[in-house]
Amino acid sequence: MIKVIAVGKLKNDGIKNQLLEYLKRINKFIKIQITEVKASNIKDEEKELSKHIKGKAFVLDALGKGYSSRTFAEMIKKETFGKDISFIIGGASGLSDCFKKNYNLVSLSKMTFPHQVARLMLVEQIYRAFTIIKNMPYDK
Repeated sequence: MIKVIAVGKLKNDGIKNQLLEYLKRINKFIKIQITEVKASNIKDEEKELSKHIKGKAFVLDALGKGYSSRTFAEMIKKETFGKDISFIIGGASGLSDCFKKNYNLVSLSKMTFPHQVARLMLVEQIYRAFTIIKNMPYDK
């Protein structure tokens, strides 16, 4: 199972609809779950995020390891084979260095994106990873 644990609720209907479409597609390959925790202060957000982490965890962070879509697919294949993994997306204020040091950091880009956009980008890349793993035409 893949868990995406994010601070805050999606407010943009366009992003929400695209996200739901990718979730439906991913569920054909593996169970995926989105968990939203209430936006508050960083300390409380981190406490709530920690409650939902299952398996190996990756925090999205601009300073994390960057992947191409293909190397991300390789990592997903390796990490999900019979295991649970979690991806953590902080809120508008980010996450503390103390929290992040306990997890693998993954970067979607060296640029910073709104956390709602980052959520959509992550889920799209998870879907793309499974199409690469299954040698499907989406990535071509």
